[in-house]
Amino acid sequence: MSKNESQEMIITIAKLFEDSIGKFRGEMKKEFDNVRGEMKKEFDNVRGEMREEFKNVRSEMKEEFTSVRKEMNESFIGVNERFDTIEEKLDDLAEDTDLLREENWQNKKDIQKIKNRIGVR
Repeated sequence: MSKNESQEMIITIAKLFEDSIGKFRGEMKKEFDNVRGEMKKEFDNVRGEMREEFKNVRSEMKEEFTSVRKEMNESFIGVNERFDTIEEKLDDLAEDTDLLREENWQNKKDIQKIKNRIGVR
């Protein structure tokens, strides 16, 4: 084999190798694009499922919050009624205390008058 033939053979092998690498790159690009497409579809599906789940959870939480708010309002209605009753009782107690104070003062004055009349000091 001559030097020219060897060089031509090396060039031919290099071209075949270059063609093989090009085909391999093309196949890898196709495979990569396919995988990327599948991943995008899967991601879109998961995102859709998550969005749907989020809507469901948000709806459930909204219902729970509404229920709790209703229960609290009902509880506060009872508390407010009891508070009003307690306020009324405190007002009555304050009036009774004022009356008792006036009666006590009047009794002290009467006792002092009696003591003065009978001469007890």
